[in-house]
Amino acid sequence: MANLPRSFASVVVVIMAIHISANTVSMSVDGELLVDSRSMFKYQMPDACIGQSYCFEKGDNYPDDVIQKLDLNFESQNRIGTRKGSEIDEPDCPSKSNDGPIYYIVDENDAVRVVVQIPDKFPQRYNVRWCVNEGKVTNDTRHFMASRTFDKFDVECVSVKSKFNFVVLNQEENKIEVATANIPVCCKCRYDLKSRN
Repeated sequence: MANLPRSFASVVVVIMAIHISANTVSMSVDGELLVDSRSMFKYQMPDACIGQSYCFEKGDNYPDDVIQKLDLNFESQNRIGTRKGSEIDEPDCPSKSNDGPIYYIVDENDAVRVVVQIPDKFPQRYNVRWCVNEGKVTNDTRHFMASRTFDKFDVECVSVKSKFNFVVLNQEENKIEVATANIPVCCKCRYDLKSRN
């Protein structure tokens, strides 16, 4: 474009921008621009995991062929066991967990990334734990009675997230890199003293 007149080069750039934005942006009825972030990235989260920062499902579009071509040679590391504290029979904030390979994450830039998983050669297993009933506790539990507790405290169940590093496919080339994602690791019961007016 160096030999072309500036106005022609500007028109070409505008046409390219319109083409790119037409594939990622749509207009709602009231004129608001809606961006479909799923179409902006090379890989997409499987439908069953949309809205999560991780996915245990491989989905139909996991790039096994690309990952198998990456000649990864890692020395096997000593495995560290899992640590589990004692759990109360009926916690105020019950949780669920899943332990296994994570195939997709949403990184800190909100991009869907493919986690490199090679079952016998390079597995990346994670334990994810989240609250069953996220949000404000409003009913009696085994450990406190609502009538007395809720007069003085706001009580809520909160999933706590922690940053984890994952070995992922690069977005542009068939090579690996490290990306960080926030993954839920536990469920806590938070008590806040109500202010007295």
